[in-house]
Amino acid sequence: MHLTSDHERNILGWAMVADSPAQYLDQITEQDFVEPIHAKIFDGVIDCISHGKAPDAVNVGSSLRKFGYLDQVGGTGYLNDLMINCEARVWNIQQVLSDFLQQGKLINARRAVHKAAAQMAESLNVDDVIKELQNEITRLTTNKKEIQEQSYFQCLTRAWEKSKSDHEKGKKPFTQTGLLELDDIIGGFRPGELVTLAGRPAMGKSALAWHLATAS
Repeated sequence: MHLTSDHERNILGWAMVADSPAQYLDQITEQDFVEPIHAKIFDGVIDCISHGKAPDAVNVGSSLRKFGYLDQVGGTGYLNDLMINCEARVWNIQQVLSDFLQQGKLINARRAVHKAAAQMAESLNVDDVIKELQNEITRLTTNKKEIQEQSYFQCLTRAWEKSKSDHEKGKKPFTQTGLLELDDIIGGFRPGELVTLAGRPAMGKSALAWHLATAS
């Protein structure tokens, strides 16, 4: 059995050894897998998680046996191999998933090129075929997120402008700090914010944090 995707094997193997894989696996679907047997194993992993079971080789094997897929994917021996040979680790699984999804997009783009070449051979409208290829390349390149670094000054400026805008529009803060002057400046705490409280030793950070916690 010659498989073409190390990423697929790594992700499936990691899913069967990790403590809490569900938070990462919701980023991918069965359709993202190139190898049909890997898509079936992924279904088995998701079935275990949805029923509150650990997606280890035993439970995944039971799910695949229930679906009638166990022999098709190579049996429990292949599931054990996935777990043993897994190279993905918790600290880089996000990068592995990102690479895996990007690889799938490249494969889909390659298939689109092959299909377009066949259409050209059938003397279809060449301009339409080229336009479709351009659209495929555009989808491939625009779906990849770029992370831009920002300085503390840029972050603080953006937060200040957002707070000022909300204050002028009369928007109420999500959570009051209990300090009227501070609420008037920052507008209170909003959903999704991560606020870092920093200062030199013995400057009152703990006291302020306690006040904020009790005030809310």
